[in-house]
Order: sequence, then C-alpha cells, then structure tokens
Amino acid sequence: MVNGQFEVKFDQNVLSINKDNNVDSKGRPTVSPACSDNGTKPVVNFDNLSKEPSLPINFSDIDNGGIWLTNDDGPLAVVSVVFDVVGDGDTEVFLDTQVLTLNTKGQPVDPDTWFEANKNNANYEDVLAQFAANANMYFEVLPEGTPAPTEAPTTEAPTTVAPTTEAPTTEAPTTEAPTTEAPTTEPKPAEDNFVIAGSSNFVENGWSPDPDTNRMTFDTADGLYKVTVPDVAAEEGALYQVKTVTYNPQTGEINVYGDGVIPPVYNISYMTAVGAGQGNFLNGITWDPAAAENRMTEVKPGVYEITYEDVDTNTEYQFKFAANGGWDINWGLVKDTEAKLNEANPSQYNGENILFNVESEDDTCNVTLQLDITNWDTTKKTGATYTIFVNREEPTTVAPTTEAPTTEAPTTEAPTTTQPAPETLAVNVNTGVSEHVTDMPKVFALDGEAAKTVNVGDTFTLTWKLDSDAKAVESLQWIYNYDATKLELVKVEMPQITSGAEINDTVAGVVKANASNIYGYAVDADNAFINLTFKALASGTVDTTMTLDEFALVPVEEPTTEAPTTVEPTTVAPTTVEPTTVAPTTVEPTTVAPTTVAPTTVAPTTKKSTSDSATKDSSNSSNGTVKTGSASMAVIILLVLVSATAAIYFARRRDKE
Repeated sequence: MVNGQFEVKFDQNVLSINKDNNVDSKGRPTVSPACSDNGTKPVVNFDNLSKEPSLPINFSDIDNGGIWLTNDDGPLAVVSVVFDVVGDGDTEVFLDTQVLTLNTKGQPVDPDTWFEANKNNANYEDVLAQFAANANMYFEVLPEGTPAPTEAPTTEAPTTVAPTTEAPTTEAPTTEAPTTEAPTTEPKPAEDNFVIAGSSNFVENGWSPDPDTNRMTFDTADGLYKVTVPDVAAEEGALYQVKTVTYNPQTGEINVYGDGVIPPVYNISYMTAVGAGQGNFLNGITWDPAAAENRMTEVKPGVYEITYEDVDTNTEYQFKFAANGGWDINWGLVKDTEAKLNEANPSQYNGENILFNVESEDDTCNVTLQLDITNWDTTKKTGATYTIFVNREEPTTVAPTTEAPTTEAPTTEAPTTTQPAPETLAVNVNTGVSEHVTDMPKVFALDGEAAKTVNVGDTFTLTWKLDSDAKAVESLQWIYNYDATKLELVKVEMPQITSGAEINDTVAGVVKANASNIYGYAVDADNAFINLTFKALASGTVDTTMTLDEFALVPVEEPTTEAPTTVEPTTVAPTTVEPTTVAPTTVEPTTVAPTTVAPTTVAPTTKKSTSDSATKDSSNSSNGTVKTGSASMAVIILLVLVSATAAIYFARRRDKE
C-alpha cells in the first residue's frame, strides 16, 4: 500500500477514543500495525475528536516500495483503534476510506503502475471495490481491567516438635582421634552475562532479551564481550553474512562490525526542553516534546538554550531535553548524579529526569537551560553536558582604550597578507511535481534562484512557495533528496501547516513530510510553504531534488445555476363589484354528547439485538455492528487479507532465503 487516508466514525453516546490507549510509551500512534511493522509513522489527528466523533488517519511510504501488508506471521492490520465503552446498547463503527493507493506486486512504486482510489477520481468506486473484496473488519472485546497483583503476606505454618525421650548413655573414653581439615576453596564470583536485543530485522528475539539467544562471550585477549549475529537483512533485500557486536564493560563502548555497517546518524532539526511545567517554568506545559513554546535556540552549532523569567524559587523542578518533537532522541540525568547549578553537568543519552531546586530568599529568579552536544560521541553515547544557569548575567565587553603614542611611527610599510579565498559549494535545486497530482496550483517552485553558491560553513535556507492561494489542502506529501556528505540538515519547517503533519529526517540525505486535515489547510501564496535550512559542509557541487508527491484539495461541490425565467406582465381590466346585502342568519346552538375512548393495550415488543460480530460489507466503505454490553473497552481492527486473486494489488512479501 503506497498510501491511505481514512476516517473512523462512531457514536459518541456509546463509544469514545482515548489518545493514551492508542499510542505507545513514546507517544507514537499504534492505530496502524502495518505502518508500525514497516517503520512508517502514521499521521493521526486526535485533536479532531474535540470537534466531532471522527478520527482522521493518514499514512504514506513512497520510497520504500510501499507499506507491506503481511509479514512472516501473516496479514497485518491496516487500521486498529481502541475504544472506551461509555454507554449501553448496540452501536456501529464506520470506516470511511477516502484515499487508497495500492501498488502492483513486484514493481517499483510508480504512478504509472499503481491503483489509486481517490474520491476526486473517476475510478474511485472500482478500485475501492477491489480493496473491499479482500478486506475484513472484526471486533474484539477486551476484558475488564484488573489491578496489578499485590504480593500476599507469607504466613509460616507452625511446626510441632515431638518430645524426645533421651535414653541413658554411657560415656565413652575421652580419647579423640586426630582430625584432618580439608582445605576450603572459595567459590568463584558469578560472571556477568550479556545478551543483545534490538529491532526484529536485526535480532530474532527483538527487544525481549533471551538469556539463551545472542548471548555474548568474554574474550580474555582484549577484555571485550562479543557475539555474532548471522543473516542480517540489508535494505535492498540481500543477506549479509554476519554482524559482530562487541561490548567493553569498562568504558561502555559498543561497536558493530560487518559488511555495510555505517556509523549511526542523528539528525536534529530542533531541541525542546520538556518536563513537569509549573508556573513560568516550561511555560506551564507538562511533558510535551512538541511544544513550540519550549523550543530552544541554537546559540551556536550543537549548543541549545532557553530562558524562563520569574520562575518561583524553593520549588523542585524536573526536565529533560528532546529532539525533533519526540522521545526517540533525548538527553537527561546520568544515573546516581545530582544537578549542580551554574556549572556543566554530564548528560546521559536517554537518561533519567533532571531534578533541581533554587533555594533563595527571593521569591523568583531567571533560569536558563543549556544543552551542549558538540562533543557527544554517538558510539559511546557520552560527552554531552547540560547547565542550569540561575540569574545569569550576560557578559559585557568593553573595548580597551589605547592612547596613541607620541613617537612618530616608522615609515616602513607593514607587509600585507592576502587571505585565501573561502571554499564554496554550488547548490543546484531541482523542483518537480508528480504526474498524478491534479489539484496543484499551476506553479510549485523554489523562491529565488535554483542554483546558488554558498561558503563552506555557512547556513542557508531554501524556501518553496505556491503561485496561488490554496484555500483547503486536505493532504500533501513531499520528498527532498540531498548529499549528506556536503550538506547538513539544520531545520525543517512548514509554517502554514499547523497540525497533523509528520516530518521524517532520520535517514541522512532524505527528508520526507506528509500532512492530513479533513477540514483543509489554508496555504497563502505570499508566504513560505516549505523551509529547509542547511549548513554547507564541503566544497564542490551538490545536486538536490524536491518532489511534491501528493497535493489534494478538499472536494468542493459546484453550485448549480438555473437560468432566470422572465414572466411577461399581464394587464387585467378593472372590475366593478356591486355591493350585496346579506340577511342575518341565526344559528341554533347544538349539544354534543361526550365521547368515551376505551383504553388500548399495546403488546410489548422485543427488539432483536444485532450480531456481536460485524457483517462483512462489499460496499465502498465498511461498517460493523457490535453489542457493547458492560465491557469497558473494544477494539476495531481492519485486516487486509492477501489471497491468490488479490496478489497484484499489494507489495511483495519479504521472505527469507
């Protein structure tokens, strides 16, 4: 599946959707297991639930051959939503499929070979019917939640000791045989055992450590623990022979060796201070890594700062630093350390919460948080520092005054040194729009010259605009490719897309973005649509490509205009009506007898409840009926089942050799 756009609609009198039940521990949506299995993050507009009982879901994956709908264990759910049951009675859940793009099996993702069902296209009904023929919806009622088990106190059974009767003994002579004590050997201390865990495409057991799988052995020659992982799949589907992982228990350093292994890349677009906001600290925002109010300023490369004024003193605060609006890359406290004010502290990658308290007789103070990752080692995960400045005074620099000497300077001209010309990088930007995009304004282009030259070390921004206003953009997707050896991505912005957007810059050399809003985004042609900020790393020439791959407007029904009708005026001759005299009439009063209505008895009707399992529907969109009863939660899962007749509609399955 190349991409999909859905809306899950429900009756809010019976069901509700809680965001916390539909994201993982890191805040990533779990509404599409197929996306999660492929490493694609869907865009889910939970904010829409405050407006209506409808949850918009959008996802896409163009570059990686589409989203695989099966794995080794079988079909994967395309949509899976957890509901809270808030009322009684039978209810319906409706899945509205708005955009659906399926790719031909075994073919690269290409607009010429895929099948797209879009409400704006004429073939919407036909393509969607192919999808519905191989899709199934079912419900699962989750059991009532139970509290965590509490360990029961252990009561030892009383022991009864039988009375002993001692027989009279005759004491033997007191000659003791010499005893020889066996030498004692102290037991060896238990050795440390290390196993590796990781993503399922690297180690078979995934993130669940298994003491008998991928266990590391200690090499006395170099003091390292080692393990070899066979048959690691490459991105293109080939199998590398082995990967060797080493661990140094003294330094904590971890290394991976093997064909195709490259150092990890951590692309950071921006940094946010995140924590338990109180008063002015963190602007009162609690644990939101995407809060724009707490976005830090990069005062110099790798150093981020933010200042909060009038922060209450004598109060305990806690915080961390998170990159790119999520928790995948974050820094915190080194275990078993305490934060010291006004001095640099070591910071741990994915560490614990940083706690501090400003003890003062003053009621408030100014607090500046600083994170410095200029010396951070991506392999050892060490070298980062954080500083908590309290009432930091900005240093003032006074220019020195030097009194001119009274002795005339010698007339010998000082030699001049010619500064070498700075190294430059020529940046060529190619901009294109995919052929299947039909709703686009006439022009989507770079603002300025498509070729520019910058000095090595300089930071510059590329901006794209539309040629005309787009009042209601329902969904969009773009991809930007560049050479990461010559350009470093600094920041990605879509200033006019305020919600429902997902930016993926985890792979060096590629930036992807998509957004979805059923109400539509308003994009102004006079302002920036996309901003990409880069730092030039090396001299030479670099070619880059921006592709607008999806741009759909909210469908607008054209009003029908009827031609006006003209009615010829008619002239009516005046008529004279002679007055008439009517004799008065007398009406005799009538007496109406009261009527008595006999009560009627209506037999009670018994309403037949709907089936507990949903009925499969071959219509364009699917709905199902579920009897909620007294259950507290329900799950709706849409499975795409791949059959022999439907093989051409889905991306190929990845099988091991």
